[in-house]
Amino acid sequence: MKKSHLVIAILAMAAVLARAPDLRSQTPGNTGAASELGRVDSILSLQQTVAFALANSPQIAAAEARWNAALSRPKVVSSLPDPMVGVSYSVEEIQTRNGPIRGGVMLSQKLPWLGKLRASSKIAQSEADVFKERFESTRLEVISKVKQAYFELYWITKAIAITRSNVDLMKQLEKVALVKYATGRVPQQDLLKAQVEISKLQNDLDTFTEMRTTAESKLNALLGRPPAAPLGAPEEIEFERLTLDLDSLYRMARESSPDLRLHQRRIEKAEREVGLAKLDYYPDFTLGVQYQDIGSGAPMAPNEGRDAWSAKFSINLPLWWGKRQAGVNEAKTRAVSEQFAYDNRENMLLFEIKDSYFRINTAQRQIVLYRESLIPRAEQSLRVSEESYKADKTDFLNLVDSQRMLLHFQLAYQRALTDSHQNLARLEETIGAKLPENEPK
Repeated sequence: MKKSHLVIAILAMAAVLARAPDLRSQTPGNTGAASELGRVDSILSLQQTVAFALANSPQIAAAEARWNAALSRPKVVSSLPDPMVGVSYSVEEIQTRNGPIRGGVMLSQKLPWLGKLRASSKIAQSEADVFKERFESTRLEVISKVKQAYFELYWITKAIAITRSNVDLMKQLEKVALVKYATGRVPQQDLLKAQVEISKLQNDLDTFTEMRTTAESKLNALLGRPPAAPLGAPEEIEFERLTLDLDSLYRMARESSPDLRLHQRRIEKAEREVGLAKLDYYPDFTLGVQYQDIGSGAPMAPNEGRDAWSAKFSINLPLWWGKRQAGVNEAKTRAVSEQFAYDNRENMLLFEIKDSYFRINTAQRQIVLYRESLIPRAEQSLRVSEESYKADKTDFLNLVDSQRMLLHFQLAYQRALTDSHQNLARLEETIGAKLPENEPK
């Protein structure tokens, strides 16, 4: 019975070891199934793309590593300096009453003034907090760039689909013109216009296709993937209105922006450096002990040959007050500079919010205009022009103009939709928080 259990255990262990390479291939750093974001013919979701970026972005990993490194610094600067050990040997022995000094050993420890190590530790902790906010800022920056690249890929994908649809439409109109030309109802010029328009649209289609390759390479670079790695088609995006006003956005930025928190941490660090500079007026101590090896001396001496021990105490003398006052002034000036830097960043942050707010409102106004007015009317105009052309009531130029107008409005609508989402992504990066989701309009 025990043998059968042993056999089962061995087989189970072999199965786990055989499975191990498959498990390793699914880790984020390897080129297994988990590193594929989709085939060319699959749908690539925005949530999936952002999650992959957060897990695999080298930029985020580098920022996190710098933060983790800074977290070790407080322990380094708050520790005492290494003790000093010295050994002496008398080349020519120094004679004493108890005997000659043959050599000795010295041990000393420097002790900074009370509070210096604690102040240094707090400064290092403030620096670690700065790196933490830089990490958060980098994380938001990567998310924003990934979203913007994703939406740009969406726009190009839509532009390809719209242009291809218009190529098919023009080919149908070309057939109509060919039939009418064959029956002598229109001149050859109509047929040539249709062919020229098809060639122009085909050129636009080729350009958009090349742009898609570039957009995919940029998104892959942000995701930490090879430029030619496969990507699926972006999912459909919905129009969402920005319902928050400027004052609400300003308030969110002051509460959540890692950029502002970073400057606040730098101000804290500078103020703590002022305190440490003031402590430089006080001396540091050095405590030590010394052992001396005494050889045999006069036989009648009471302590003949007895080794000697001694304690040592020393301090440095901070006499050059001008140097220390200059250090304090330097630290105070740096603190004032950091406060100005905070004020400047806050002003620029509010401007960036207002600029994004304006761009979002402009794009969203255009979305409504194209979707509810211009595109429906352009589609109706094209239908009327097509029927009129078939009935010999209008010329081919009016038909082409109607087609061009519809194409322009369709592309402009998708561009406005893309601009709205891209500026929303920039706004979230600026304020440092995700905007509340609204119902699609």
